[in-house]
Amino acid sequence: MELIEQPVLNAGTFLLRPFQDSDLDLIHGASKDLYITQITTVPFQGSRQQCLDFIERQRQRTVDGTGYSFAIAQSATNLAVGQIGLWLRNADRGRASIGY
Repeated sequence: MELIEQPVLNAGTFLLRPFQDSDLDLIHGASKDLYITQITTVPFQGSRQQCLDFIERQRQRTVDGTGYSFAIAQSATNLAVGQIGLWLRNADRGRASIGY
């Protein structure tokens, strides 16, 4: 399956956009949450580099065909406040999943 370039989606007060290095504080904060780190690939108590590596993996999901990982950002400030994604690992079998 060939994926299109990841879009920026305007949802009024929020944007769904690709992750940026400036989202580091969000990921670093999430890395302190044991539950988040158990159900995602956010590194537990991640270092700066580990959190940047997580961000890069999110950007690569469209490139490698595994899905779309969006930062949820406030439209007015572009500050990331969360994550949502469409995962296509099993698209060849007619399956996809979403998560936030």
